[in-house]
Amino acid sequence: PHNDGIFIWGPNTKIGVTNVEIYNNDFYGDFRNGVSGHVYLSEGISNISVYNNVFASTLGVSQVGLMGGPMDNVKIYNNVFGKTIGGHMWGFTAQGNGDPITNIKLKNNIIYLFEHYGSCFSITPDASTGFESDYNLLHTANPNGNAVGYNGVTYNLEQWQTLGFDNHSVVKKDPLFVNAPAFMSVVAMDGNTTRLYYRSSSEWGVPTNNFTIGDHIE
Repeated sequence: PHNDGIFIWGPNTKIGVTNVEIYNNDFYGDFRNGVSGHVYLSEGISNISVYNNVFASTLGVSQVGLMGGPMDNVKIYNNVFGKTIGGHMWGFTAQGNGDPITNIKLKNNIIYLFEHYGSCFSITPDASTGFESDYNLLHTANPNGNAVGYNGVTYNLEQWQTLGFDNHSVVKKDPLFVNAPAFMSVVAMDGNTTRLYYRSSSEWGVPTNNFTIGDHIE
């Protein structure tokens, strides 16, 4: 079984699910026990729009994952992807697994505090046809500075831009989150109730101008 927030699976080898919209949500996942993603889309889906969402999590595979084609016409825009420091995870990944995922548009997103291979997002060769990305704010904690994984190669932003992608994007810039009251509370797997919010912070060893996701309510 999939321990996902939203899991949509089409009819495998052909398009059977169309016009999927996921928007205006706050997603949180304490994924230390393993999970595929907040949003997991797989096989036989077209006309997908994921926009105006906030994703916050600890560990896992990806916050939004396209895992297995065929899929077509995917728009990922105006989202905030954020992760606490430590643990491997992508903000967004697309992996066709032998079947094509075509025409992905990844634009106007904040993808922040990721350090996994490819870091902020990763695209496999069978998901690269028609792929576009731009106007994103990226932050990589990867020690090699790699922000993107594409066709089996990792790139920092400057290298990535030479391929014609994310020409208007920036990396490691302060997103200027404003300290604000918690927008929700959840009970995490460790049994603690956690407040969720984004803010600039120097608490818990996190450098100033980064942000933190939640704290424990005693």
